[in-house]
Amino acid sequence: MNEEEIIDRICDEVSHIFPKACSCGVVFANFSEFIDRTDVPFHAADCNFMIMDFSDIYELLALRNCKRCHSTLALPCAVDQNFKKELVKFVEKIANDEGVSPQRAAGILRDKILKRFNDKENKK
Repeated sequence: MNEEEIIDRICDEVSHIFPKACSCGVVFANFSEFIDRTDVPFHAADCNFMIMDFSDIYELLALRNCKRCHSTLALPCAVDQNFKKELVKFVEKIANDEGVSPQRAAGILRDKILKRFNDKENKK
């Protein structure tokens, strides 16, 4: 998969995670509400993705803070196990190609995902 296909797939998979609720009771009906009603954690502004790749368990989690209670919420970027593995490997490739950490590479990908999502929302 190329970058555009990866981003499209993430947007599609994330849309199936909602509705999602915070422990304070706030319910995010869709990805748009989630982005609008959460912030990137200050301590993780450049790399708020958590990448897990161990013992064939793959996960890429986007960390965001609820604007109401400031609890940190983790949003999986992929649901399908095979895609999770492909996504983690894709981020590692970006990191190697760009000479940055995998967390920074994931942050770069995050920004591209949000831009694509916002572009789609603005076309509606």
